[in-house]
Amino acid sequence: MYTSLSGQYSCACHPHVLRVNDAKGAHYVPYAALMYLEATQRYTVLHCEGMDPLSICFNLGYFEKLLPSCFFRVHKSHIVNLHYIKLIDNERKVHLDTQQKHKIWMSADRVKEYNSAYNAWNTHQVEQQAKQQILLTMLDNLCAHFFLNIPQVGTPQPTEPPTEPPTDSLPDTPENPFVQ
Repeated sequence: MYTSLSGQYSCACHPHVLRVNDAKGAHYVPYAALMYLEATQRYTVLHCEGMDPLSICFNLGYFEKLLPSCFFRVHKSHIVNLHYIKLIDNERKVHLDTQQKHKIWMSADRVKEYNSAYNAWNTHQVEQQAKQQILLTMLDNLCAHFFLNIPQVGTPQPTEPPTEPPTDSLPDTPENPFVQ
C-alpha cells in the first residue's frame, strides 16, 4: 500500500525508502543514503551517497514535512541528515562526513532548535540501540537453549527398552454393573 503525497510516495512496506519522481522516472532513495537536500528556485536537489543528484519539482518545505526526524532544516535552503553531520564549527558551518566534504551554513536562529532536535533524536537512537541489544540477547539465549537441547544430526541416540508396569500395581478393574 502506498500513501500518495502529490506524486511522491512513501511505501508502507518499506518505510525507510523515499520514492521520488523526476523527468527520468521514479527513483527509490533510502533515507540512509540521503545526505542532504538543497533548494534551488522551485526545485529541490537530493544529494545521495553513491548516486547522482536528483532534481525534484517540489519545494524544500514539502520534503521537510515528509522526512523523518533524522533530517533537520539547518538553513532556508538546506535540510541535512543528522547521520552525516561530522562537525559544526564556530562559524556555524555544518561539515558533512562525505567523500566530497560538503560544508553547509547553519542559520543563527536554527542553532538552539538544532540542539533540541539533535538531543531528542540522539536519545531516541540510544533507546533503539538498547532495545535492539535486549532483543539480540534474548535471541541468543533462545538459540542457545534450542540448539543445546536438540540432538545433533547423525549421532545415535541411546534407546532404552520399553518398561512394562508391574502387574501387582495395576488397579483392580471394577465389574460393569450393567452386565449381568
